[in-house]
Amino acid sequence: MAVYKPKKDPKNWWIDYRVDGKRHARKLGPSKREADRALNLIKAQIAAGTYYEAHRVRLTVADLVARYFESPKNPQKRTLATDRHRAERLKEHFGAKIADTLTPKDVKLYQRKRQGETSRATGRPPTPATLNREVATLSLIYATGILHGDVSKNPCQGVRKLREDNIRTHQLSHDAFLRLMEALPASNKAGPWRPFIACAYYTGMRKGEILKLTWDRVDLKGDEEGNRWFYLRRGDTKTDQARKVPVPEPLLPYLEALPRDTPGFFLFTWRGKRWEAKDFTTWKLALKAAGVDGTLHIHDLRHQFVTQAIRAGAPEPFIMEITGHRTRSVFDRYVDANGADLRRVMQQMATIWRPSEKEEEAVKDGATLTD
Repeated sequence: MAVYKPKKDPKNWWIDYRVDGKRHARKLGPSKREADRALNLIKAQIAAGTYYEAHRVRLTVADLVARYFESPKNPQKRTLATDRHRAERLKEHFGAKIADTLTPKDVKLYQRKRQGETSRATGRPPTPATLNREVATLSLIYATGILHGDVSKNPCQGVRKLREDNIRTHQLSHDAFLRLMEALPASNKAGPWRPFIACAYYTGMRKGEILKLTWDRVDLKGDEEGNRWFYLRRGDTKTDQARKVPVPEPLLPYLEALPRDTPGFFLFTWRGKRWEAKDFTTWKLALKAAGVDGTLHIHDLRHQFVTQAIRAGAPEPFIMEITGHRTRSVFDRYVDANGADLRRVMQQMATIWRPSEKEEEAVKDGATLTD
């Protein structure tokens, strides 16, 4: 047991102690006297066997959320900012409620209430996928609380996930893409939109993978065979696996026009730092000007790349290697087949299904073929 100031938070005193073999670390604030007093109280509670009861009775959901984000391990998570945003929603509904009294019924009522709300960003109710992620965040917070002895049960257990209809079928023809490129600003005043969208369309890379690209991982000169590459490192990909992506010929002019002496050597920069591509007003205005569906997402360009590669006859394992898809089930969701695609399949199969002379005669005569 100890009172200390961690390197990551030198302005505040923390206490460190163990209960039933489990380590606990909590932030107390700038007063060492208060930290010492809190630790002495906890020592007395542990000795008397009343630690769990004393802490569970007073702990609210808001307290549980705060302790989760104060944990030294959680700031390393990639989804920390997203988790914080979801936690704010949870605190609005459950914040004052005693954490250990929350039940699965409360969580189900939360889902129903949220389905009747309107999102400030979209003007529509939150999607089932959004609500499922919020409940998953709540479940993670409670699971962490159970490990620390703050709560005794997880109210999310037994709560069914809402059915998600998140397969997007937006189709963007090449002509529509060219119109979209013309509608996007040519200058860099609002950000490097044109080269960024061209990179997403012609490579199928994820938004985060593109924005993390640096010039030392781009080969525009080409290897011995004339192939140009983007080299993605493990930490820059969603699947945490390094891969290389070909640089297609139509993308070259956009890349060659980008400045090289950029902050951090990032390809896409704006106002002296790496660009985040968060100005969706520019994106929405360009979609409208180009006559493209206003609900098209940047990530839909990745779907379109996969669909076009399939139509071009590229082997699916090679496409998965380029896009970084690790599972076939996820890859299949990216293929948007339209009526023409399905007819093309049937036309190709017709070359295999050509009837024999015996079959043709039987059809003409209305007979049934037998062995």
